[in-house]
Amino acid sequence: MKDGAQAPQWFHFGKDDGLYYGFPGAAPGSTAKVGVDFSLESDRMDSMDEFDYTPSEQVTEMIDDFVKEQWGSLYEDRVEMLASPYTMTKDSMFVLDTLPAHPGISIFSAGNGR
Repeated sequence: MKDGAQAPQWFHFGKDDGLYYGFPGAAPGSTAKVGVDFSLESDRMDSMDEFDYTPSEQVTEMIDDFVKEQWGSLYEDRVEMLASPYTMTKDSMFVLDTLPAHPGISIFSAGNGR
């Protein structure tokens, strides 16, 4: 963060550009976390064996552009970019169902996103 600034925790629920979010660093002026909660069609896969831990250049550019447009100079240059997978349904919606062969067990999965 620039000049010891402290950004708030924020979420941008864009109609056409997906969900961007930011979490402040532990102390004023420390590194903040900025990311997205969407997946490009080209990043979707059927198995973790296919996952590439190299960050998407397209998503990196989208994040950099979004932060600059929305926050101006509050955030300094990006320190690093990481790609970490987690589950996502094809339609990005939550899953609520019973476990097959175990009707007494219900599953709710809120873990969707990139």
